[in-house]
Parts: sequence; C-alpha cells; structure tokens
Amino acid sequence: MTIVMVLSSVLHIYYLGKLLERHKERAGLMAVNVLLQILCPLTFLDHPKKLPEIPHAIVYMLGASGLSIVNSITLLTELISKAETGERNVADLRVIVLLAESVYICCWMPLQLYSACKYSF
Repeated sequence: MTIVMVLSSVLHIYYLGKLLERHKERAGLMAVNVLLQILCPLTFLDHPKKLPEIPHAIVYMLGASGLSIVNSITLLTELISKAETGERNVADLRVIVLLAESVYICCWMPLQLYSACKYSF
C-alpha cells in the first residue's frame, strides 16, 4: 500500500507539472499539491494516547515557533528587497511557506508512525 501511495503521489506531481508548464502560478500550485500529497496518508493515522515526551515536544516547538519564524523572515526579506530594488525576488511566496510546512510534516510523520507502532501493541 505504501509503494502504491508513493508511486501515485509521484505520478500526480509529475503530470500536474506537465499540465501547468505555462501557467503563471505554477510554483505555488505545485507547492500546494505537494503539501496535500503529504497530508493524505496522515488521515489514516490515529493520535496515540501516550506520547514520548522529548521528540514530540521538540517537533511541536519547531512547528509552533519555527514555521511562524520562517513565514515572518520570508515576508520581511521580500518586503526589504522590494523596497530597495523595486522588484520581487520570489514571484510566489507560497512556495517558501508551503514547502517549509511540508518539511515540518515530513519530520512529524515518522514520529507519529513510531508512536503508533510502539504504543499500539
């Protein structure tokens, strides 16, 4: 099932990239689809009752503060560069923000799988 899901996600992203080759907002739409493809398998996981303290606390703090900091720094850098040069460096800020969220979820998913395997038996 895992292989089918990964293969399906890869093919979906590949063909979506081909469909959106000339689209103006291609990068942002691809970032949204990558995030959605990562979130789909997480719907099958149940949240465990008991959690290991340290790993989940670290990931929670990275998610709660780290993603906010990444979003703020991205926006601040873009505003400063636009004020100085009058041009934007990144055409679509969704690319940076959504890919940072995708990386966070990819770090959180193994912890959830580990907890589910450890505490379900």
